[in-house]
Amino acid sequence: MLKGDHMKYLLTFLFLLMFSAQVSSEPQIPEESTQFCKSSREYITTFNFFTKNKEFGLNQDEIKKTSFEVSKGCTNASQRFIKIFKLLTEVGIDTRTSIKYAQDFAQLKDQFTEAFITLFKFTYNPDLLDLNVLDALEITLALTKNQKDSIKNTMADFEDLVEYCLEHESMELPHKKCASIAMQVTLTGQKYKIKMAKSFIQFLDFLQENKKGPQIDKTSALSRTLELINYGPLSYKNFSQAYSFAISKTGLKYSTVDAMKFATQMAKKSIQESKK
Repeated sequence: MLKGDHMKYLLTFLFLLMFSAQVSSEPQIPEESTQFCKSSREYITTFNFFTKNKEFGLNQDEIKKTSFEVSKGCTNASQRFIKIFKLLTEVGIDTRTSIKYAQDFAQLKDQFTEAFITLFKFTYNPDLLDLNVLDALEITLALTKNQKDSIKNTMADFEDLVEYCLEHESMELPHKKCASIAMQVTLTGQKYKIKMAKSFIQFLDFLQENKKGPQIDKTSALSRTLELINYGPLSYKNFSQAYSFAISKTGLKYSTVDAMKFATQMAKKSIQESKK
């Protein structure tokens, strides 16, 4: 027979053993894991947000529906949703439109929400592009909504292009035109998964200002650059090399017009054609 102290010790040991077994049976899920989903937390957070903020005018059914849609975005979806929603409503976008766009970003990774906020503020800022709300929203959505890879190149490209457009003396374009060009070039960079701002700026400089280039007017240079930059990051290099060779006395000895035509042909071959 075990004495009283030994019996207490044994019972305590058995209790701790059973408790530790129960604890260890609980799944230890890494907080940063993307495989699992804290859907209930996201639903409840969204539900409580609209319940507490009655000024947005959603009824109970609308709150439930919105919360359910947000919960599909899994862990941190409610946080992403609320950040976008609050930003848009604060600048005057109506509640239901704000919900629509915020729900879209709730389904994406955190980095896309942060990129949206940064780029929207950049385009809307009166000290920068100073676009109206709708134009700022349109451009920001175009750059971020359907992006599937890293957003860092997109943000860097767009900001570099806008800075060049606003500050370089050869540009002097209206802010909306500047934003449109920056968006177009940045989207080209997205297509090729590479930053394109440097190539774009080099292209413009070669066409307008470089003594070895054709030195054409700004409108023509912009048009030609926007056309050829679509052929990828090597389009500038191919164009400048081809033009220099075509115009050279030791090369093709072409006129400026013919050298431009030849260089354009070479730039358009910057993307390899699929082989049969």
